[in-house]
Amino acid sequence: MNFAFLNHGKTSFVQQNSLPSIPSLVRLQLSSTSLSRIPPELGRLTYLHLDDNPLLQLTAEDLKVLDGVRRVSLTGNSSGFMCDCGVPSPLQLWLREKRNREKVQDVDSITCYLPLFGAVPILSTLPGNESLCREGSVETTKWTDFVTNMEQHSSDDPNKVISQMLAHSSDSLCVLSKIFRSPFTTKIKNIYKNLRNFPIFILFICIVVLVVTIAFTLYYRYATLESLSSSQKSRFRPDTISRRSGARVLDD
Repeated sequence: MNFAFLNHGKTSFVQQNSLPSIPSLVRLQLSSTSLSRIPPELGRLTYLHLDDNPLLQLTAEDLKVLDGVRRVSLTGNSSGFMCDCGVPSPLQLWLREKRNREKVQDVDSITCYLPLFGAVPILSTLPGNESLCREGSVETTKWTDFVTNMEQHSSDDPNKVISQMLAHSSDSLCVLSKIFRSPFTTKIKNIYKNLRNFPIFILFICIVVLVVTIAFTLYYRYATLESLSSSQKSRFRPDTISRRSGARVLDD
């Protein structure tokens, strides 16, 4: 098999067994070829482009080669990976490691075929709160029930099947939206949720301040009225009046 690589800005072609003789080889472009396995000789490269190749299923040996690569790309129309919830594929297990996900530059675009779901982002099959493979997840249950129901009534009257599809459409669309929701969309929704809660927090603070202000005002007015009432009572006490009368007699 011939490999193409960049050498001082020029494209060169070499045989697979000639790769060890090129120690300065750093980046290798193998996009849109007939590559179905990853040769061990590619493990010492820094950048490896494998997108749009018939890599239907990467084995543990293939992924071991990628362990030595710093950056790799794997997407493309010809890359038809398989994934499973019960028995995860080697690629699914490999992508569970954060360092492996970070080295795949197009990891958000990699899709795989998941039974009952079809083509889904492979990240949606990894363990997590929104994983399609989460045991007992609402999305998986709804979609499985929907597909099973359609299969059972596939021979029924078409109008009946359509009405049943419409009855389940809201749940199905909800599931599909979660399947194809990208990490970027999730981050945006989290930011929006935080911003949406911020005015509620400000309103709560304003209500607390208002209640404290009203309480302080009522207390101040009550204390003022008590002081004024005590002052007026002391002015009209009998002993106070007698003292004032005696003082007037002496003056006369």
